[in-house]
Amino acid sequence: MKCGILKYNCENYTIVQKFNTTIKKILVDNNNKIWLTAEGKGVYQLNTNGEIIEHYTQNKPNHKKLYNDYCEDLVQINDSIIITGGGALNFINKKMA
Repeated sequence: MKCGILKYNCENYTIVQKFNTTIKKILVDNNNKIWLTAEGKGVYQLNTNGEIIEHYTQNKPNHKKLYNDYCEDLVQINDSIIITGGGALNFINKKMA
């Protein structure tokens, strides 16, 4: 199934972001930012309106680079570090984003 982010206003659903791949995990961090893993597309950070703030992939510069783009899980371990796993553990420092 191809996925995206929907917003619901108690009456209707609206598509706010399409990813055209499977979303494996969604995490809302302690700053109300939305993090998700999109199969084969890395990790996205979105605001509460569904707009992409950052996109982490294996082809980005070092502070936004992942081991690979197939991430399965997301965990926030403190106010600045997100860990994602998929072939390796990737540590994302939110303060460097």
